[in-house]
Amino acid sequence: MKFVQLDSVVSVAGQLYPTDIAGVKEQGFKIIVCNRPDDEEANQPESREIAAAAKDAGLEFLYLPITPGTIDEHTTIAFKGVLASEVPVFAYCRTGHRSSILWALSRMSVLPVGIIVEAVKKAGFDFKPPSAQA
Repeated sequence: MKFVQLDSVVSVAGQLYPTDIAGVKEQGFKIIVCNRPDDEEANQPESREIAAAAKDAGLEFLYLPITPGTIDEHTTIAFKGVLASEVPVFAYCRTGHRSSILWALSRMSVLPVGIIVEAVKKAGFDFKPPSAQA
């Protein structure tokens, strides 16, 4: 399981599987946030499968799906609430791109834009439209 740390609270990754949950817990994460809509691709595990595995491991799970190109205010506010807990958060989508953009939007009021842009760039993502990178 490969993930990228964006700040002291949030790390992002591509698709998570139920078998990855033990590793997420071992890394010290307390909350898993799924930013990938169910049924986006064939053979993708459903969020309820990840949620069940997370619950069994004693981790909190939150489903905040983002369709490429459509991060709404509700999702951003909900994610800001998760970040306010200041516990380690593991967010995932197909590649980690949408999760990193959601993190960036959620941190705009507390971090300088340059730090946000650099963290997203260092993670291997950018702010290109989802059609270019999902």
